[in-house]
Amino acid sequence: MTAADPCLNGHRLAAPAEATDDQPTTILENLGPLAGLPGEARYRPVVGKSPSMDEWNSDPSLWLTAEQVLKERAMGSRWTGIGLLTGQKVGRLCWLDFDGEETDPTTGELLRSASLDFETFFNRSVEQLPPSPINISGRPGRFRALFRVPLEWAEYLHGFSITSGESPTKSFEFLYEKAGGKLFHAVVEGMHPDGQGWFYRWKEGCSPAEVEIPDLPAWLIAGLVRHIAKKSWAQVEKLKEKEERGEGFGGGEAGPMDLLSPGQQRRCLRKMEKFWPYRGGEKEGLGSKGHYDVMRRLVLSLWKGIADESTFKLWLVDSDWDLKNDWSGAKGSHPVNGGELLSWVKSLATSDTQAEEVKPWAAAWQIAVENGWKPPSWAKPPRSIDAHTLSIRTKEKVEQLKKAMVLIDAMETPLDREMAYQNLKQDLGFRDREMLTVVKHLQEELAGDITDGGFLEDVLANAKPIDVAVERFLPFGAVTMLGADPGTGKSVFIYRIAEAAAYGRVFAGQLQTVQGNVLVVQRDESDANLNQKATLMGWKDPERRIAVKFRFSAGHFPELEKWIDEYQARYVVMDSFASLFAGGADLAESDAGIYLYKLNAIAARKGVAILLTHHLRKSAGSGDRQTVSLSDFYGSTFISAGTSDAWGLFKDPQAVQDEVAFVLKNVKPRSGIAQMGDTFRLLGSHEDLSLEVDSLNAVSDEVKDLREGELKLLKLLRQRDEHRPWLVVHPDQENEKDLRSETGLTERQLRRVLQSLVGSGKWGIKRKRVVMPGKGTNPMGYWI
Repeated sequence: MTAADPCLNGHRLAAPAEATDDQPTTILENLGPLAGLPGEARYRPVVGKSPSMDEWNSDPSLWLTAEQVLKERAMGSRWTGIGLLTGQKVGRLCWLDFDGEETDPTTGELLRSASLDFETFFNRSVEQLPPSPINISGRPGRFRALFRVPLEWAEYLHGFSITSGESPTKSFEFLYEKAGGKLFHAVVEGMHPDGQGWFYRWKEGCSPAEVEIPDLPAWLIAGLVRHIAKKSWAQVEKLKEKEERGEGFGGGEAGPMDLLSPGQQRRCLRKMEKFWPYRGGEKEGLGSKGHYDVMRRLVLSLWKGIADESTFKLWLVDSDWDLKNDWSGAKGSHPVNGGELLSWVKSLATSDTQAEEVKPWAAAWQIAVENGWKPPSWAKPPRSIDAHTLSIRTKEKVEQLKKAMVLIDAMETPLDREMAYQNLKQDLGFRDREMLTVVKHLQEELAGDITDGGFLEDVLANAKPIDVAVERFLPFGAVTMLGADPGTGKSVFIYRIAEAAAYGRVFAGQLQTVQGNVLVVQRDESDANLNQKATLMGWKDPERRIAVKFRFSAGHFPELEKWIDEYQARYVVMDSFASLFAGGADLAESDAGIYLYKLNAIAARKGVAILLTHHLRKSAGSGDRQTVSLSDFYGSTFISAGTSDAWGLFKDPQAVQDEVAFVLKNVKPRSGIAQMGDTFRLLGSHEDLSLEVDSLNAVSDEVKDLREGELKLLKLLRQRDEHRPWLVVHPDQENEKDLRSETGLTERQLRRVLQSLVGSGKWGIKRKRVVMPGKGTNPMGYWI
């Protein structure tokens, strides 16, 4: 790079500009290889694969923004690339790292298979992953897929990754955080250290600027949880064996502290520290117990066990034990390096040649035991597990919660019920995690995720089809959540839904609705607010098909069912989640899960479509929101499990001046009536608060074309059978008709419509692979 041509991998640096109050100086015109990555992402310049700086993964001052790292990369000749940091503290980014496929050329024996390793962990194929940014290095067969850990799982996966040594053929890794929450990094741009002309880069068409970073799918998280549990029990078994051999817990392998939660670890330290030696203790009759080498092993084991400087400071610096120590030598002891606990342990960790011998937690635990500490039973690994008893106990907890909810609903007043729900966890004696697990089980059971199963043909024959309430948006029999930013008119949105659905009219100019009475449950607005909006909207209900309720709380579930019956409602629109169930305050996770479970149960029993509004977290940075994901929904682990579909509504950042435009994006399509990422652009009006669909997925007439295409498609599919099914695109287009030529839809539109129709289960569409000799492909054939 020269001064005359400041350029980095096609990434041009702008000439310095004079800063003004409203236009700060920027060093970059664009972010080049870092474009599309989230604003909270952080980076390090690298040499080969190394960030080449101590504490890079634990010191936030070394985590650079995109502009900072690109500037340092361009100005520092020693750097060969840029590493993207992963972990909870830098946008919850993570990598799925695939190290290729390899067989022995002589024996045909499988030597390495990332795809096989992946299936072993997750019981799914790599092809079932959602689209994501893909980074490649030039090394054949190797790639990394970039994902985001959902907010509700970020803390659970704290300090967790899967290294290649844990996979069967050592070819797959899950990279999120190191022990103690330290960050990982992976090179995304620059020269590969193995040479051979390899370079790290985004795969063509798969950069973050072209493909949105998705959340890890639920089935993949389930595989991670299974692996964590498997590793934990393996540790338990090792500890049991060591105890039976009388070896205690002081060795180099995992100890009981590794199996405790952070809160339990801190609690355990408070009990242990009373039995630790201290500098100066020898003058109080403790002999050699506070001598240098003993203390060195003690503090190093704590440093490695906690594995995070800020947590180490919080738990130990200025603790009773720390203050008893004569680190500085003021009381006659030989001073340690730095004269205090933190500086000494940091110097030991970086310079002590024997530091590697000290294992996390081991010395701290063993020294306390030697001095008379008796570990409490909750801090020891379990000696044995009775699977049958455990299973019965779990079922009892679930049934206990079900019975409690029935009793609460039988209480006389909504206030009594609301208070009972708020105290439910304490009254049942459930721990936090126990309550979360039981409620999650209930939600999955209600949603059909937990079934007795049976033969495939019987399961398919008894499967319940999805009934559409509002075309491509809202299903009957389930809860759909609409997360919205302030100022996007979410109340107007649900009023327009109510207006259209009550009379079977088209919503927003394009989406057809099924006619049905509507119950509006409103806590975010008063009757005066509603009247003001209704006047501007010209909203009338001459046939009295819309009922409104303003008083609602967590104690009103029995009343909600009565209102649905009284008004013969097929739609229930509710505004908003926190206001209705927590008076506008934050919802506790277990409470949110119970309320969503109750709403889903009502929706299923009554066959109603429930549309529930919710608030979104503020967008990263100070600019307008560019997109939305499920992790942007406020406050609860249970939203992803407790809703059928979820949509985000936000102002269109691309709107031109004076244009009122919004983006409505699908972030969870469980019902199948929409697809993940489906994006409506809506035009609004300040004058009459009207809404109009401008486009679907950037195509103006997409909804109309898809609707007409469905009718044509169903008619055509009924004309064929399994002996001569329709192909989307026939390889021999000159002599054979296909669905593309007969319907006039594009191939993309056709595949979208087919996916929707097949997924609904209503039309009896069948499909199979059709063998095409000599064509090199076996396309899917369809018929009814």
